[in-house]
Amino acid sequence: MAYEIKKYNEGTWMIEDLLSETSLTRFFLLAGNERALMIDAGMNTKNAKEIGEGILKEAGLYDKLITEEKPMLIAITHGHGDHMGGLAAFTELYMSQTDYDVFEVGKNYPDLAFHPVKEGDVIDLGGRVLEVFENPGHSPGSLAYLDVENRFLITGDSVQSGHIFMTGKGGMEIFGGSLLNLIKNTEGRFDQVLGSHGAAPLPGDYLSQVYEAWEKVMKCRNLESTPEKEGIKVAEEQLNGNTVLDYDCGCCYFYCSAQ
Repeated sequence: MAYEIKKYNEGTWMIEDLLSETSLTRFFLLAGNERALMIDAGMNTKNAKEIGEGILKEAGLYDKLITEEKPMLIAITHGHGDHMGGLAAFTELYMSQTDYDVFEVGKNYPDLAFHPVKEGDVIDLGGRVLEVFENPGHSPGSLAYLDVENRFLITGDSVQSGHIFMTGKGGMEIFGGSLLNLIKNTEGRFDQVLGSHGAAPLPGDYLSQVYEAWEKVMKCRNLESTPEKEGIKVAEEQLNGNTVLDYDCGCCYFYCSAQ
């Protein structure tokens, strides 16, 4: 089990679960004045909570933020397994009701106290507020978390520089509208994007870059244009026994169901 800890700023750390020489899944630790929160829990890092506690101890924050009455909280961007590896060690969970149901989280983790969150909700860590935004497409209940004070947006797998998987039924079509809504509702409120795979941080305009890429792909899928005209590359691949199309848009990639 290999991972790297990278300090993003005072009170924010990125933990990169190294899945192979070329791939990783990233999760985050955020410290407020009163509570500590982990966003996602990696895949191979079953000890994600322990890693977070070690970071807080080294920073001199553990005794202030972690007690029996104030355990470390966890929020999930979406319900895929590479973001929930260390979930069992936690006691309180924040995620969308949709993904909680779709991925049977309650059945798999019956001891977790579940707090459903949706667009417009906030998670207050004490002097540090996270606003919740819905961004379905990659999964039915994908969420993004805006750190208001520190001006960054955590986007899970929905907006990142690697492959964005849109292989579920209707996911690609849903994604465009939800991403546009996210862009409008967070405009001017963050400077950097922190995705779960690929490079991080990404520039503040990255959401718009991904939206423009989505528009190009949809033009091709709707036969309104061609990949050559849109400046993208398309390859057919096998993924989990299914044929998918891999759209290389330069700034990001989309895996979509073959039409």
